[in-house]
Amino acid sequence: MKKVMVRAWEIAKGAQVRFGGKAKEYFAQALTMAWKEVKEGAANFGFAVVKKLNGSLYFVTEDVDGLISATLSVEKNPYNGKMITKRNPFGGSRVVEKSTGKNMIYYKVALGMYSIEFKAGDKVSVLDINRGALAWR
Repeated sequence: MKKVMVRAWEIAKGAQVRFGGKAKEYFAQALTMAWKEVKEGAANFGFAVVKKLNGSLYFVTEDVDGLISATLSVEKNPYNGKMITKRNPFGGSRVVEKSTGKNMIYYKVALGMYSIEFKAGDKVSVLDINRGALAWR
């Protein structure tokens, strides 16, 4: 809850700088935007970007039982010419978040053009990375 409020004030102060006025005038809309960010994070295995540095993306996800992360690549089968999707599993480091005590998985990937699939049970989320721009599908 505290992180949501802090994020809402950050958004409101950014709006104040950009559009003028007072930060509290923008707070109601900023709070809805902050809650939306939190809900989207929960929907995507608690995904959160830690930093982008020197062509690398550092991010964390919640440590969910049975979580499998894999890069997706589409290749042409040389024998019959059909396109196939290959999944190349990769792992991260298990860490504990100091402020909440939650178990998280810490990943480091290159900022290129590819997709990462996160799968736990029946739930599947795909993160598209396009030269630093992140989009979920």
